[in-house]
Amino acid sequence: MDGFEPRPGQENIQWWVDECSRNGPLHKIRGYAFRRGGVHYRYRQSLILRDRAGGALAFTVQPEERIDVAYSFVKEHYLFDTGFQCYIYDRDLKPGHSYELFIRLVNRYDPADVVDVATGNRIEI
Repeated sequence: MDGFEPRPGQENIQWWVDECSRNGPLHKIRGYAFRRGGVHYRYRQSLILRDRAGGALAFTVQPEERIDVAYSFVKEHYLFDTGFQCYIYDRDLKPGHSYELFIRLVNRYDPADVVDVATGNRIEI
């Protein structure tokens, strides 16, 4: 993932990381993210971990139904599938590194439409 740079466009993104925890060698990241304006179904979610040297790793997320999100944002529609969870093993990361967590949204119909959201969460190995 060379050339990873956060991109503009975060102002239309609603997101939250509910859990960023570690249990032994396993990290669990859970949250939700969607683009406001009724177009969230167009976007595929993933997670990016960027280390201090600028290297980045991409991780596929598992979708999670989030009824609480749908109830919280009543002006938006069909938000049940905006949740995600991801499990990352220490063996997939470099020992002694610290990683910053980003949520990436990629438009399924326009791959040039990519938004990276800096969450402020960190993973330490």
